[in-house]
Amino acid sequence: MLLLDASLAQSIVDRTMQLLHANVNVMDAHGVIIASGDPARIGGRHEGALMVLAQGRTVEIDDALASRLHDARPGVNLPLRAEGGIVGVIGLSGEPDAIRQFAELLRMAAETMIEQARLMQLIARDARLRQELVLQLIGIATPAPALDDWARQFGVDPDRPRAALLVEPGPALGDAADLLAEQQRVLAMLAAEPGVLCAPVSLRELVALLPASSAPDEAARLRARAGALLARLQREGQAPPRLAL
Repeated sequence: MLLLDASLAQSIVDRTMQLLHANVNVMDAHGVIIASGDPARIGGRHEGALMVLAQGRTVEIDDALASRLHDARPGVNLPLRAEGGIVGVIGLSGEPDAIRQFAELLRMAAETMIEQARLMQLIARDARLRQELVLQLIGIATPAPALDDWARQFGVDPDRPRAALLVEPGPALGDAADLLAEQQRVLAMLAAEPGVLCAPVSLRELVALLPASSAPDEAARLRARAGALLARLQREGQAPPRLAL
């Protein structure tokens, strides 16, 4: 299940407080405040969140209830759900009658941001697994027991013949961060090519696997495709890369 980390939680707080004139707190699955418009509250246990987690429902805290709880303030606290479970709690400070209509909108906005973060994590994970698969296919990484499972997941036949294309991105004009950005740009372009598998082998080299066949003119076809890839990379990039088939 997705874990609600402090960085994502603070992003939720910062973005929602731009729209609401009230403090917002985000608590993790243990009721600990991990993000807040009031930095002094971060790290403390939130009594309202503990009630939400125990009961699995929205909990409103008025002045009377706040006076009976430790370090509690009036507000509305709502469960944050993702992947079928509660991953945290979001709280909007204020008198419940005055903020109730905004609290549900706050929860919906927060859960949308959590879902977007989850999808980005899945995309990043799949990209890492694809690259690991490529490194295993070319023998740089030790084949893992899950190799066939990964291949099936991505619709890749690990036994299909492929030609390796070594790509050296064009020289970056700045520091290592610029070089990494150029590498990522070239990787994205190669990954968008039908049937091409690619991965970085170092900061200055990438490998692209082109699907091959046993046709008599296959070598010429592969050279033509490599040339077309090089032309595209040169056309769309500021610094021309180098390729070796």
